[in-house]
Amino acid sequence: MSFDWLPSGAEPDYFRFLIGVRESKDNGNKIRHSSLGESSILHLPHADVLFDIGNIIFEDNHERTREAQGFHQLVKVGPFHYQDSVLKKYGPYFMSSAHNLERGLGRFAKESGVMAFLDSGGAQLKFRRASFVDIDEVIQIYNESADVGTALDLPPRTRLKPKRDVDHCSADLEMLAAVQRKNNAIFVDKRNREDLVFMNVAHGCYGDDFRRYTDTVIDPLNFPGWAVSFDSDRDPLCIWRGVAVLIREYDAAGQWLHLFGVSGATTIPIMGWLGKVVPKLTSDSSSWVQGVKYYKYLNNRNGRLDDVPIGKDFTGKDTDLLEPYCTCEFCQIMKTFGAYRETALSKRPRKDNPDGRTNISYPALASHNLITIKRCVASWNERATQMTLKEYLAEIRRCFPIPTGGQDFGAGIIQTIKYLECALANGPEYADRHAAGKLIGRSFIAFDS
Repeated sequence: MSFDWLPSGAEPDYFRFLIGVRESKDNGNKIRHSSLGESSILHLPHADVLFDIGNIIFEDNHERTREAQGFHQLVKVGPFHYQDSVLKKYGPYFMSSAHNLERGLGRFAKESGVMAFLDSGGAQLKFRRASFVDIDEVIQIYNESADVGTALDLPPRTRLKPKRDVDHCSADLEMLAAVQRKNNAIFVDKRNREDLVFMNVAHGCYGDDFRRYTDTVIDPLNFPGWAVSFDSDRDPLCIWRGVAVLIREYDAAGQWLHLFGVSGATTIPIMGWLGKVVPKLTSDSSSWVQGVKYYKYLNNRNGRLDDVPIGKDFTGKDTDLLEPYCTCEFCQIMKTFGAYRETALSKRPRKDNPDGRTNISYPALASHNLITIKRCVASWNERATQMTLKEYLAEIRRCFPIPTGGQDFGAGIIQTIKYLECALANGPEYADRHAAGKLIGRSFIAFDS
């Protein structure tokens, strides 16, 4: 196995939808929408596309009813269809947070033919989306629903305004690590399934931070793997120092190593190269779903991910074809950008949806974005497998050419890989002195939530 990206924010309803297609010759050139019970239909020039989402797919004879109405189920996701679920092709792991789940969901991912990688909710504390996480609730949700669960950490805070680093003095990190060690012991004591895997978490900014933290929480028998995150909103090298320490000094290359919130055009090539060193390497982000409400269509241009805005300011027309951009299962159904852009009045609170509208084709656009990121990851994995370092860096420069204006992202990617190579060979302290280049003090990486 090489580097794999995990789609985070994959809540249960994402595993429970069916898309049906009914050919139509009477729709004209206009795109409109209508309802069929609680379900939505997009009337496109070439077909009617039906979105069944949530509990309706559990109803008796549901599929037979839709077939009688003329809908052919082209895309199947759900516990009744896991053998031919389209998501199974793009697994195996989907990520969510125990903080966003409820008790009683059971093995919702397994029932759909994939696996659930669950975060404990520490990130919600980190980004001030929650002030308390109940450890008993987390371990019960893990026992019921998770294939993999991460340690319940109290991470150092970041993303503050004005930007500054906090909680990085030795006493702070030692206190946070001690709390996590106790939480780890509770997880082990209350785990009731032998097949539930735990991942440990390491924090810090500099090499000694990670060493002290790791020495406090390490438990290779019960936590056979490591996860790290960006613990500074000013220093883009902090996570790579942690990676170097864990690989060089704690055998992370022989375990499972996960990087929280790492994705996007500028980091996928870095992770692809690191995958040559760490056979089981993963990262996650929620960009595949977060971009949908802003009408962001991801386009993979030979390994470079671009956002194609297709909202109300989109300059194209409803007839602009998707085929030149993508031929995934969902783009073949939708055919045009206009189909992805179709909206209807939203029932969601305005604070969650400021423009008061929602996208009927949400599952299709989110799925396209997921597939696009997966394909981009696969392309860089293949290049890393086949190329020398010199060839790989040249390929990055080809895909990220020197701009006539603006920021040179290619230079940042190349310098980070050179830093990683140096840190893995000589340690992060040596790499900070000899291979950091212009990276320290200038964050070129776009942090994902």
